[in-house]
Amino acid sequence: MKNTTEVLIIGGGIAGVSTLYHLTQMGWTDVMLTEKLELTAGSTWHAAGNLPHFSNSYNIMKLQQYSISLYAKLQQENEGGVSHHQTGAVRLAHTQDRMDEFERVVAMGEMAGLRLEMVDTDRLKELYPHLNTEGLLGGMWDPDDGHIDPTTITNAMASRARAAGATIIRQNPVESIEQQPNGRWKVTTAKGVIDAGIIVNAAGFRANEVAKMVGHQLPMCSMEHQFVVTDNVPELEKLDHMIPMLRDPDVSYYLRQEGKGLILGPYEPGGIPWATDGVPAAFGQELLAPDLDRIEEIMCTAMEQIEMIGTAGIKTVVNGPITYTPDGHPLIGPVHGYDNYFVCTGFNFGIVQGGGAGHFMAQWIVDGHPELDLFELDPRRFGDYANHEYTVAKATEVYANEYQLGYANEYAMRPAMRDQKTVPALLRQQQKNAVCGAYFGWERASWFAPEGQPAKEVHSFRRGNWFEAVAEECRLVQEKPGLSTFPRLPSLRSAVTAHTTGWNLFP
Repeated sequence: MKNTTEVLIIGGGIAGVSTLYHLTQMGWTDVMLTEKLELTAGSTWHAAGNLPHFSNSYNIMKLQQYSISLYAKLQQENEGGVSHHQTGAVRLAHTQDRMDEFERVVAMGEMAGLRLEMVDTDRLKELYPHLNTEGLLGGMWDPDDGHIDPTTITNAMASRARAAGATIIRQNPVESIEQQPNGRWKVTTAKGVIDAGIIVNAAGFRANEVAKMVGHQLPMCSMEHQFVVTDNVPELEKLDHMIPMLRDPDVSYYLRQEGKGLILGPYEPGGIPWATDGVPAAFGQELLAPDLDRIEEIMCTAMEQIEMIGTAGIKTVVNGPITYTPDGHPLIGPVHGYDNYFVCTGFNFGIVQGGGAGHFMAQWIVDGHPELDLFELDPRRFGDYANHEYTVAKATEVYANEYQLGYANEYAMRPAMRDQKTVPALLRQQQKNAVCGAYFGWERASWFAPEGQPAKEVHSFRRGNWFEAVAEECRLVQEKPGLSTFPRLPSLRSAVTAHTTGWNLFP
């Protein structure tokens, strides 16, 4: 076994392999990857492999766009060998707020060079003839959406990385990690000791095991996610092409074709955290016990919307762990307090984000920074307040709100694990009818509701109930002295980043 390398990646899922591949594409060939079991053995192998561009974040949209473009390129180079299916996808809207969200994302997609399109119910029916459009206002169409087989795309990148000179060692769990006085890392594995200049923790749901060896804890945990694979459906057996993907964010499920059957994946409100006290040592490519009772209501609603689901038998139920962070975004970048140590983990949409994550991770290592400002994915966006209890509670909340409308400021006002950090003035502000949110762990006033109005924000993509109150604040401060009550944060950038989804930074 090779014992010295410039970069050692720990974890052979799509994120780790993508990082290895992209390092070789940037000319770094003295790079290694070590995997506890086999490539894709964590969450990658059982992922549904969906490839949406959709995001309420421009940078994440660009990251996913890169992944999808890369997979399409590798599909061409492999002559179809990576099983990339560009079927297009419809998203359904039952409310005007959902239509407003789609309008915003379509406009953002136009900036990114995507072909997103608002559609009415007639067009929805044309794109997806099996859909019952009753109760729908319209939707969104992405002709470049689709899905891919996670194992084939991971192995395609691994093959290219090997051909460029990279080393991949399987069945080689990491046993200990120690940083040497010269800044290099001594990584003890089952097959020997590796001397590495840089290490990348891409260990998926085992990332905190690796982090503990280094001396820290990551704000991430695993959640159970189930999807149902059906038997062949007669309506699909008649077709010589695949039907588009369908997502109903208001009901909270995705539906796509798998062979001549379907995959139905709900996100239920009562999500179940998994292995919060540590992943079992022997757990590898196993699945968890199914629990259809948890997703029955969503499945029944889906059957009302797409009748052919109800006529299909269930072939299998896939229930596997996927990682979540407190805000639902992955952890990509250097870890504060450590030199030559990066993480690339915490993906709840790992397949569509894995290609782009590896690309930007490689740029971070080689150039010192990625081409996009990925501070919203940087692990340093969380402070010490994001402990184990906080992470599990917030991850569970994120899972339940996977398809939540992307309102500005909505995330900051979710109820789980509030009041992590407070200032003495908070009680006085609440007595003055402050509408509070959580920003970098700080509980602080976002704005003040007028007397007699509930201290609660009614979220909207238009002018919410905060607008007149904040306008009055602005008028008062323009005419009279004002006082900022923003708590002290490590830097102005931390303060701005903590409140990027809001309008009123300094009430």
